[in-house]
Amino acid sequence: MKIDDLDWDDWNLPHVRKHGYSPADAGHICFGEHVYYTASYKNRDVILGPARDGRMLAVILGRVPNQTIDLYYVSV
Repeated sequence: MKIDDLDWDDWNLPHVRKHGYSPADAGHICFGEHVYYTASYKNRDVILGPARDGRMLAVILGRVPNQTIDLYYVSV
């Protein structure tokens, strides 16, 4: 899976923080070494990996349509 960038907005930033994540945590897993990747429902993808503090985190991604880069919306 190729990810050029993650898309953040006024909905997913607080939503991710509510689950104990930060954008940096999601980026660390998406752009670093992750341990598991699979396709999920609604054309979403799931990436599992270790956060910087050792927690195992799941990041749920949906590809943003009509982009010239591989841009993904984080929906945890």
